[in-house]
Amino acid sequence: MVDYENLYRVLFNGIMDAIEKIDSERYILAKETLLAATRRAEQIFIEEE
Repeated sequence: MVDYENLYRVLFNGIMDAIEKIDSERYILAKETLLAATRRAEQIFIEEE
């Protein structure tokens, strides 16, 4: 069974980290952070499905 709270937490934390990077004008790192969070959430989803 998929733990959607965990997926939410992974994505939320990734978004917040990316926002901090955007605020610091580190746009490429922000993009990489979002992509990494998305990949991690997808990996969790596949493993728990």
